[in-house]
Amino acid sequence: MSVQEAYSLDRNGVRVDTIVDTIFGVPVPDPYRRLERGQDPETIAWSAKQNAAARAVLDALPSHSELHRRLDQLHTGGQLSAPIVRGRRSFFTSQRGTQEQAVLHVREDGVDRVLIDPATLDSSGLFSLNRWHPSSRGNFVACELSNRPPGGSISVFDVTSGNRLGDEIPNAWISSLAWLPDESGFFYTRLPPDSTSDQRVYRHLLGRLWTADELIFGEGRSPKDHFEVLLSENGRWLLVSAARGMLYHDLYLQDLHSSDRRFLTLVEGRDAVFQALFRGDDLLIRSNEEASRYALFIAEAAIPSRNHWRVLVPESEDVFDAFTVTQNHVVLSYLHNAHARLCLLDRQGTISDVNLPPFGNVTDLSAQELSDDAFAVYTSFTQAPTAYRIDVTTGSLEVWDALDPVFDASRYRAEQVWFPSADGTRVPMYVLAHTATPKNGTAPAVLTAYAAWGHSYLPEYSPSIVPWLDAGGIYVIANLRGGGEFGDAWRLAGSRHNRQNSVDDLIAAAKFLGSSGYANSAKIGIIGLSAGGELVCAAMTQRPELFRAVVAQVPVCDLIRYPYFLLGHLWTKEMGDPEDSQDFPFLLARSPYHHVREGIAYPATLFFTSDGDMNVDPMHTRKMAARMQAATADEQPILVHIEKDLPHNMGRPRGKQVEELANIWSFFAWQLGVRW
Repeated sequence: MSVQEAYSLDRNGVRVDTIVDTIFGVPVPDPYRRLERGQDPETIAWSAKQNAAARAVLDALPSHSELHRRLDQLHTGGQLSAPIVRGRRSFFTSQRGTQEQAVLHVREDGVDRVLIDPATLDSSGLFSLNRWHPSSRGNFVACELSNRPPGGSISVFDVTSGNRLGDEIPNAWISSLAWLPDESGFFYTRLPPDSTSDQRVYRHLLGRLWTADELIFGEGRSPKDHFEVLLSENGRWLLVSAARGMLYHDLYLQDLHSSDRRFLTLVEGRDAVFQALFRGDDLLIRSNEEASRYALFIAEAAIPSRNHWRVLVPESEDVFDAFTVTQNHVVLSYLHNAHARLCLLDRQGTISDVNLPPFGNVTDLSAQELSDDAFAVYTSFTQAPTAYRIDVTTGSLEVWDALDPVFDASRYRAEQVWFPSADGTRVPMYVLAHTATPKNGTAPAVLTAYAAWGHSYLPEYSPSIVPWLDAGGIYVIANLRGGGEFGDAWRLAGSRHNRQNSVDDLIAAAKFLGSSGYANSAKIGIIGLSAGGELVCAAMTQRPELFRAVVAQVPVCDLIRYPYFLLGHLWTKEMGDPEDSQDFPFLLARSPYHHVREGIAYPATLFFTSDGDMNVDPMHTRKMAARMQAATADEQPILVHIEKDLPHNMGRPRGKQVEELANIWSFFAWQLGVRW
């Protein structure tokens, strides 16, 4: 790589670096590299100026304050987890009403009480409960708590008193934890100080300083590995899952009852997903190895190597999405045409259906291996998240808890439609509208997708879109290639060198909405978050004339330098590696930042990012926005809003979510001609 460097100022007075990297013989200009430096005084000044300009526009939009009030009324709660049963106690999280963050509850003898409320720990609303782990008998809970990215610490609480113990473990970020059966301590994962990589597995004993914790696993492995720990109910087997590149797993097993504490290898170095749960001395393993839609395998812990596994549930036409294990049953969650179905597998191998409401999404499953209690959280476009207890003998559901509905679902319709992409592939999408909105080609539309990492974009209860639907707009969720809605083949068809298929799918979705009478082709907006932000930015730079407005939330925009920032080094397996001569050409061909062209009339665009994002560096937004502002031939605004100290996505306080939603929907209403 060779670099030439000098600088000037663009038409907006922003520094333009005359930097040209020569990569595999190809010159790659990078005019706004200076904006990669988040703490540089010029970058700080640029960000402050952008925030002021964005606020001046957004706050002045018609009915912005009224919409904010309406969204504040609608955005009440929305989170509910399946309960985890330990002894006589059931633990679950929920977020209701005006609570800024999810709260951990314990239910005992039919009575709920709050165990951990982040609001009592910090009044800013930025303190969040990231992960929580009840002990085997339900006497303690270990929690990962954070008041700012990249994470905080593991704290331990006594459940009876609610008191916080002295066990505090720092450097816990997306931590995994498994309690010992006697509740004397736990296995857990943590990072070195001030790092987002090089995780290790340790053993902690209650009352002991974390600095004395025993290192169990991870030394000498790639710093990119991310570990999950799982301990069998009988306390004999410790399983460590090492995620490579976020989508591929190695599995290792240790017999804690043996004097030989070496880890045995189950699988290693295979480009496949392996997700395991214990049932006694057996392991049940969900995998896509030679099964694009996933199958369930069983392995004996005593002879765990891959060649001793046998198939318990073979691959089917539907995608095997998740599972949990009870004493005598396995609960299987499937995706059928991008919505959920549940099944039960008994000890005799018989599979039966659970009577799940149609056209929805199972967001959480839980069970206890030593009982037949199983729970599922279900939601749909018209049903608020509801936790059901599953009767494993009949397949019937009993409501265990539910969030209150906040709008009249009968006023809205949801339908699934299919459209052809550029290469003829049939792609589905959900179209949501008010029942009074005609299908005559006059409605403004907002289209969203994610289409990456095998993440499935499924039906969910979304009160925040109600004002848009009430105003006559339609909201569209597209299940593009790159997602997991139809298994691994669907994901691979939109990942790495096939990622352009996802962009083509999004473009085809927009065209279909305009040509089929669902929407006004001159009033189509697109919105995407993270990888979805990269998707909408790529579509915008390739076909700017198709879109009237674009919202990109924490997007990835520079596909040539992304691995050098934060967690980018973990994404190369899925996105492609710019240092690989085979990957570089298709990354450069799609990179949104590198395809902003002078003199093009770009659509009105609103960028959101945060200087506290520890997943996607805000440099992507800064560079992309600066380049668009300098290049666009239109007077349409290119706005940037940069939050402070907020995480990438999860753990954002409710008030900040409402504020961002008000900005987004005010912006779309302004650009797409909607009056509230």
